Amino acid sequence: MHSYLSFVKRTFSIFLASLVLVATSGVGITKHICGNRVASVSITGDAGCTCGAMDDASNCCHSEREFFQLDDDFSVAPVQTLSIYSASIISVFVYHLSLDFDESNKLVAYLNYKPPIPDKDIPVLIQSFLI
Repeated sequence: MHSYLSFVKRTFSIFLASLVLVATSGVGITKHICGNRVASVSITGDAGCTCGAMDDASNCCHSEREFFQLDDDFSVAPVQTLSIYSASIISVFVYHLSLDFDESNKLVAYLNYKPPIPDKDIPVLIQSFLI
């Protein structure tokens, strides 16, 4: 279970890092439009004409290029202070979240206990019966 969580955390961290890298460097998308419909889309380069009308391509076809980039300066926000009341509520909340609620991991010692079989039936020997 621990190795699975480690794998998920590592994979999610790599995904988020690559997402930030792509968003800050930018992505260019080229769309080739033949008539009134999109004929091809390309991320890596020029989207070529696929309509087959190469001689009349200047009248019915055109390409549009869009560039998407995250415009954020990643400046540090000013530090905000918490009141004692807010800090105590947050600390209680975090404490309760950190408790281990998984009861399946706890080992119960008496779960597999089998009592010894008596050699003689003691209530019959002393003739003590509850009625």
